[in-house]
Amino acid sequence: MSYSTRLLLGLTLLLPLITVPASAQKSPQPSDYERFITAISTGKIEVVQAEIDKGSDINAQDKDGKTPLWHAAHKGSPSPIVELLLDHGAQIEARDNTGVTALMAAVDTNQLAVVKLLLDRGAQVNARSNYGRTPLIIAAEPRHRNPKKAIAIVKLLLGAGANVDGRNPEAKTPLMVAAGDAYTPEIVPLLLDHGAEVDAHDRNGVTPLMFAVHDLGFPEIVKLLIEKGAQVDARSNSGSTPLHRAAQASTSMFRYIIVESNRSRSTAVRKESAKRPLNNAQLLLDKGAQVDARDEDGNTPLILAAKGSNRPKFIQLLIDKGAEVNVRNNDGWTPLMIAARGSGWHHDSRNENRSGRLILRAKGSDKLEFIQLFIEGGAEVNARNNDGWTPLMIAARWCNNSEIILWLLDNGADATAENKLGKKAIFYARDNNKALEDTRALERLEQLAGE
Repeated sequence: MSYSTRLLLGLTLLLPLITVPASAQKSPQPSDYERFITAISTGKIEVVQAEIDKGSDINAQDKDGKTPLWHAAHKGSPSPIVELLLDHGAQIEARDNTGVTALMAAVDTNQLAVVKLLLDRGAQVNARSNYGRTPLIIAAEPRHRNPKKAIAIVKLLLGAGANVDGRNPEAKTPLMVAAGDAYTPEIVPLLLDHGAEVDAHDRNGVTPLMFAVHDLGFPEIVKLLIEKGAQVDARSNSGSTPLHRAAQASTSMFRYIIVESNRSRSTAVRKESAKRPLNNAQLLLDKGAQVDARDEDGNTPLILAAKGSNRPKFIQLLIDKGAEVNVRNNDGWTPLMIAARGSGWHHDSRNENRSGRLILRAKGSDKLEFIQLFIEGGAEVNARNNDGWTPLMIAARWCNNSEIILWLLDNGADATAENKLGKKAIFYARDNNKALEDTRALERLEQLAGE
């Protein structure tokens, strides 16, 4: 092989390894689709028309299946642009990869003008996404938005023949979704006026009234649902009644109060919002709700209220209405035992009893006022649960407030009692010593237990 031949062969092998400097490379050109979407985002009809004139595919889809019309609807492009796309053959029912149509996209972002235009052009008002959401269900979903536009959109959808009782895969109706909306409660009467079923049940047996009292519903909405015939003692699949759910509402309400008070910086918002669970419970009880109804775990509203972050007035209301203070759930826990454990219950997988039932650990502030209310109401201070634990043992094990332990002792709690494991309250107090605020409770228990 000659020298020149070898040289040529070597250069051929090296050629693929030679890279072009970045400065000499051309930047990738946007695709026709990307230029089309950019044109739509300008909001200028002449720019969009220019792309159409170039022959851009008006029904092209991106990797998520979204067409130019879908983007225009979602972003609320001016109506003339949406009309232009439709006039040039944009498929009004084209769906993205999740089954969302242009109408659903416009409803989701509160684009009132686009919603009206699409409905006028024949968009299917009862179309369903892959997740079973209809435009009306989307419109009823709670979120931060312009309430006036949201209400107007619901009116448009209903006027166009939206199924007022259309259900998603969880069997929730628009009324169920709207009943817990703390931001646009005006949607509820609209749905009821169009014949929404007031006692419909979702897959878990939960009714609109249950959603209203549990998910931040306004007392006005609770009252309206009751006036429309909602059953105050309806039961979910787990045996919960609306009153059970009102007793559990405080955690959701606390989150709502934080959000709204931050948004408005108003103490009035906090005060008004904090009263809702109490007012809702009062409405239910005034209409004959059973104060001692039990769910599948044997919990009454009073037991659930003791577990939550309710105000003492909520507890007092239930007691005043005749709630049994010594009632026991299926595990033998009384309201006093629940309260002795403290507030802020959360799942701690490190704590399980021998049956595998989860033990919930107390965190945060405790409930001395609850303890006082229960004892003043006749609670048995030395009652035992199924494992032989008394309120004093429970407080010593899980509570971080010495005042609760001292209060129980001052009101007759037996420091010498033992549970089925043969342990006294002092055993658990020593184990929990670091969590207790001071040593007074520990010292008192040692003195009374003789240890």
